[in-house]
Order: sequence, then structure tokens, then C-alpha cells
Amino acid sequence: MANVEAKWSPATPPVRVEYGPRTVDEVGGGQASSSGLYKELVYEFNYDGMPAYNAGTGLEATIPPGSVVTAVAVQDVDGALAGNFIMDLNDGGVAINVVTTVAVPSGVGAWLNCTVEATAISGTRTVETVITGLTAGRAKVVVTYLDSQNRPGK
Repeated sequence: MANVEAKWSPATPPVRVEYGPRTVDEVGGGQASSSGLYKELVYEFNYDGMPAYNAGTGLEATIPPGSVVTAVAVQDVDGALAGNFIMDLNDGGVAINVVTTVAVPSGVGAWLNCTVEATAISGTRTVETVITGLTAGRAKVVVTYLDSQNRPGK
């Protein structure tokens, strides 16, 4: 945080109220929509920093138990994306296939809508997304799921 000057409140004694701009690591994912039956998680990462099970931060975006993944889309962010895209959900150490091996899109901003396996998240645990297979570039992944916590009749 060198070269960042704190801003101070007019309170007595003064309190720091701002520390300046900060970069955000999006590899842990984030929820893009938070209302309705369907939710979206968005991940953006370099090929050598793909979301992995139990990455240790405790900040990874998760999907509630009993939810159903309905769509997965992959974007080539930098034009250098290479390899194959594979996505699983990790349910307590058991891999649930969501997207089997597909070639990644090529070209800056190119999108690929993946075929999603007919997989509901089983059990009573919250699960994490695990992505493998990429060998170069930067990817953005959007995962859409039917939220089990907001389904009618639940």
C-alpha cells in the first residue's frame, strides 16, 4: 500500500475514511444477480489461477445444496485463451460433472455457450466450482443456476 495517502474524517480525533483504489481478484467468483429463481456467478481468472476446490481463502463463491446448474458460458478475455474447458462442482470431495471437455472460444471477447450435463447438485452441502483444462490466456465464466432456496413450493 505504498504511495497511497489516507483521507481523514473531520471527526475528533480524525479517523481514516478512504485508502484509495484497490485491485480485486475475481478468481473466487461473485454473484452477479441476487434476486429471482435464477442466480449467476461470474469468475474471471488467468489460466494459471483457475478456481480450485478448497483454495483456502474461504471466499470462493458457492452454490446452495439442491440447486441445478442450467447454463455455463466462457469468454476469451485477452485473445490468448487456449486448451479445453472442463467444469465440475465439488461436493465434499466428489466431482459432479457440469461441462465435459470442450474447446475454448478464440478471439478477444469471443463467447462459447457450453452444453451443461443434466446434473442437479445432490446432498445437503454447499458446493464450489472447479475449472480445469486451460493452458493459456484469461477467461471469464458465467454460471447460471436455479436456486434451490427460492424455488416455488420449497
